[in-house]
This record gives sequence, C-alpha cells and structure tokens, in this order.
Amino acid sequence: MALVQRLATLAAVAGLALLAACGPAAPSKTPSAKPPVAIGGPFTLTDQSGHTVTDRDFRGRPLVIYFGYTYCPEACPTTLAAMTNWIKTLGPEANRLNFAFVSIDPERDTPAVMARYLTMFDPHIRGLTGTPAQAAQIAKEYRVYYRKVPIEGGSSRWIIPPSST
Repeated sequence: MALVQRLATLAAVAGLALLAACGPAAPSKTPSAKPPVAIGGPFTLTDQSGHTVTDRDFRGRPLVIYFGYTYCPEACPTTLAAMTNWIKTLGPEANRLNFAFVSIDPERDTPAVMARYLTMFDPHIRGLTGTPAQAAQIAKEYRVYYRKVPIEGGSSRWIIPPSST
C-alpha cells in the first residue's frame, strides 16, 4: 500500500494526473467548512480496442487519469512516460489501480491511433476516446479545461495547449 500512496503523492505534486476516488468524500463535521468539490462523474467512451467503456468499468480500484492527445508534442508523452515509470516502480501493486489516458482531441485520436500511440507506454494505461461531445462531457466532469488553437497550415491543423500553461 505504501507504493500506491507514493504514486498518488507523485501525481498530486507533479500536477500531471488527477486521482479520482471511487466513492464520495466523507462530509465535514466542521460547520464552517466548504462542501467538497466533486470531481469525476458518469461517462461513456471507447477504448483503444474499440470497446465501449463507462465509469462503472473503473469502480473498485482508484483511477489515475490523464487528459491529453496523441499529437501533443511534449507534455503528453512526457507525462505518459512518467506514468509508465511509476507503474514499473509499483510492480505488482500497479494491478490495484486503474490507469487511463483520455483524449481531448477525439477528431484525430481514433481507437486505432490511440492503440498505436499507447504501444510506447505501459500496457496498464488504457486509452479512451469518443465523440467531441463525449470528450467535452468527461472533461467537464473532471474539471479539465482545453481548447483547440489553429496553427499555420490549414483548417485541419491545431494544437491544444496544456491547461497548466
């Protein structure tokens, strides 16, 4: 269990992944405390194998979730490489967690593209994509901000700057 706690600490400190608890937070007994902020919620997406996946598929184990896209030049592959190293450090303990890479660029990140991209990282990491509406919904549920920024070279070229900048 200590390794799982170290992974959670690394993710929080790095600000690179959200850890979503499987259940609701316990209510505060302090009358002046603010109510807890809800992060996460129901979703339906498609994994890199083309299978439908919902939030219910991840119940029972904490979820390490990262939002990004396969055309991301720096932050996404760096974060997924770090996640891969964390999983290796955890060894068999990694099986006690769920890991997901959720695309915020579903127009380009088809299941086939996600499958090819994720071969560079640990197989524990499950790629999730869907329609633009599905991506917007899960981003809203997990309080993730993103936007497409057109770049020179045509209407089909864009980047999605990380919300950390």
